[in-house]
Amino acid sequence: MSLSGKLDVFPLEEVLRLLARSQQNGCLRIDGEATGRIYMEAGYLTYATTESDEVLRDRLIAAGVVTEEGVNRLDISRGSLADALAPSVPASTLTELVREHCVESLYRIRRPGDGSFEFVADAQPRYPTGQTFDVESMVGDAERRAAEWADIESVVPDLSALWHMVPEIEEESVNLSDTAWRFLAAMDGSCSVEALADRLGMTKFQTARRMAEMARARLVEPVAAPTYESSYQTSDYEAPADTYEPAAHAAYTTETEASEPTADVAETPSVDPDRSWWSEAQQSDGSAAGTFESPADEGLVPDDEVPAPEPAQGEESFLETVFSELEKTEEPADEDESEDTGFGLLRRRGLGAAFRELADS
Repeated sequence: MSLSGKLDVFPLEEVLRLLARSQQNGCLRIDGEATGRIYMEAGYLTYATTESDEVLRDRLIAAGVVTEEGVNRLDISRGSLADALAPSVPASTLTELVREHCVESLYRIRRPGDGSFEFVADAQPRYPTGQTFDVESMVGDAERRAAEWADIESVVPDLSALWHMVPEIEEESVNLSDTAWRFLAAMDGSCSVEALADRLGMTKFQTARRMAEMARARLVEPVAAPTYESSYQTSDYEAPADTYEPAAHAAYTTETEASEPTADVAETPSVDPDRSWWSEAQQSDGSAAGTFESPADEGLVPDDEVPAPEPAQGEESFLETVFSELEKTEEPADEDESEDTGFGLLRRRGLGAAFRELADS
């Protein structure tokens, strides 16, 4: 039988009733906001899930319903989960757990009300349950599940939130069943509904419902989020006078970094560090560009302002004599006279003789 369509046109419960009346064997696959698989055998529902096959396997092992060795043998023998029951576990325990898993899956598949479906004939689950459930009964339980979840979520709105036992109870004594004691012991201090469901091998619905019952009995409570209060946040607190100012620090850091040498020092022309401050303060014509003072050079005077040393006694009269003789012999030269004749030659010869006489003295 080939069957496919949209759930917004053919509701899930109507499709299941059609498969039940025609006594089909196979798997109804649902794709959409809710993805799941529903297995049918001779018109009865045998298994439904919105999770992977390993989830059912791990849940049954955690609940102690089946043994791990028994489930591993099913991959070879292709038997049912009833063949892997743990010792002293009745078959009704397996039936109850598989039924709860199917009802919760049907509720989650039909809740969005949209998506596509396709029926694959003769398809079987990886771990056959060996259980059969009436379709009408399962659909009715899934419809009631919506109202039950609304009541649970009024107490347990978040399945990932942490819960723990209350430090004190209001009653002098409390009577707990074996199931309730096992539930509280599995919390191990604090635990969420999702994590506790995996530990106990229960569905999230079963775990959340039990947590809501414990909360109403004031045996458990949600873990409060930690609060952090600073001791400085008081009305009489005053900031110290030397409060650190990030803006001032940033300005100082910028000036400091700007004064530091960069990595490209090899490309910078070498300048005498003791004279660089004066070179930068001069223009191209030799005049000062402005007043520039260096803390390291306080008290220094530029070269053009340093008075020339006075000549030694006797040296002044000699130089005056030489230059006076040059002025006497100087004659005006023609404009086209070369540099090697006339006044230029005489000046060089006169100065040369004067400097030689100075050197000999």
